[in-house]
Formats: sequence, structure tokens, C-alpha cells
Amino acid sequence: MEGRTPSSARSSKARLDFREVAVPAFSIKDIVKNNMARFSFYRAGYAFYEVAVAGTKCKFPVSLEDLGTATLLAEHKAITLMQYIRKALDDKTFVRA
Repeated sequence: MEGRTPSSARSSKARLDFREVAVPAFSIKDIVKNNMARFSFYRAGYAFYEVAVAGTKCKFPVSLEDLGTATLLAEHKAITLMQYIRKALDDKTFVRA
């Protein structure tokens, strides 16, 4: 067993924090102009949406707490979610899907 990594250590390394996934630097204009955001999944109070920018699929979180009584659709014009995209860019949570 010498020289081998225990399976528990390997599995913990395999999990990626979404902040570790590098994304090319896109401008907010490149992301929202003539683009659609599509619902991807829900986790821990956040709805995650995906957008395709220059052939790269990226995802970002939308806080359900911030939405209040707003309606979330399966697909939105990206510009309508611009405040969340901008926040994700600032927080480094706008990552490759």
C-alpha cells in the first residue's frame, strides 16, 4: 500500500469547488447581448442557470432569497438576469458548466 493514495483521499480531491474552474474573462455585454439563460439545477437556495458565451457554456447562481415573489422560468433572456450574472462575475461564481 506504500506510495498509493487511500481511496478516501482520492475521492475528496475529485470534488471540485466551483470556484476552481477557470473561465475566460467575458465582459457583461458579451454574456447578455442576444443571449438566453437556461435553468440547469437547484441547490441549497440557489437556482443555477447556464449561458453559452463564445461557444463556452457557463453557469451562475441566482439566490432564491433575493427573488422574493418573482417567477423563475426555464428560460430567460440573459439580460433579465444581468444583476445575478454581474454578481457571479464579481464573486467568481460565474464558472464553466
